[in-house]
Amino acid sequence: MLHLTENLNGLLQLMDIESVLSPNTLKSGLAQLKSELRRLAHEAEAVIAQELTFSAAAVDFDNFPLLARFHAGVDDILTLSLPTEISQWVVRIAANTDEIEPHLDGLTEDLAHLASLPVEFSDPTPALARLLLFELVRLQLILLARRYPGEVFGRGLELDDLSPIAEKQVETWLKEAPPADVRSRIVLEAAACVALSSRVSSLKNDLTRVGADLVARLELRAKIEADLAECESCDSLMIRNGLAPTWGLQQFSLEELRSRHPVAMGDRSIDALYKRFQRLKKRAEVPKRKNIALLDVIRMLVESETMEEVE
Repeated sequence: MLHLTENLNGLLQLMDIESVLSPNTLKSGLAQLKSELRRLAHEAEAVIAQELTFSAAAVDFDNFPLLARFHAGVDDILTLSLPTEISQWVVRIAANTDEIEPHLDGLTEDLAHLASLPVEFSDPTPALARLLLFELVRLQLILLARRYPGEVFGRGLELDDLSPIAEKQVETWLKEAPPADVRSRIVLEAAACVALSSRVSSLKNDLTRVGADLVARLELRAKIEADLAECESCDSLMIRNGLAPTWGLQQFSLEELRSRHPVAMGDRSIDALYKRFQRLKKRAEVPKRKNIALLDVIRMLVESETMEEVE
């Protein structure tokens, strides 16, 4: 656990986080992070002890509440509007990805090493490492789904379908005892992308044998998801939840939705959320978020890299 925290401290120093957080706030924040990681590690250890998958535990809010909320928060934070000061800081970091990537690779290698160790109740760190590796690889697939909604939602996939794909790649990688001179992050992300591409290709072939109505509904779903990726995470959750029965998904009460997604919904009251949703239903189109989000920054990075390759 300490080793992970030290690596995170190194990344925070490189990212100059003290430019947006006071020393006292940073100190208390890191202490809270360490505490939350310890609790998360015990839930991850329980998943492994019960021979369950992280994919299943990530949607089991009753038995693994912290793990499930962490999992949901990884998605929600991508479209969360950032305060101006924070967004400027994020953009500065994005401009120095060449310096950050080696440290991120180092952290991934530490996670891969820890994840390969036996899981013991006295030390749940290996379980936490496996969970974080899983979430890191899955995040790459989530970004692809947001970038190409037609190739994911338009083929009948849900975000939850991406979890087993990511988890399988992590399990395979750890079983193969990866060599020390290989960048685990690059290999894992590439393998997950190939697996997703194969799944999408198979579904695409299947759709050639179904009715035009289903294809049209999936295309509409993909368009709606593309619009939802442009709005505030709180709004997208409520709109998606309102449309859940149409898409064959489970619908939740606002109380349940707020409990499952604290990152997106914050401390808003149920009454405030209800009024907000009623206003959303009266709008002719999905409202775009007012401030920049992490997803926007990542898109800018991808576009910049694409331009460099073309040049």
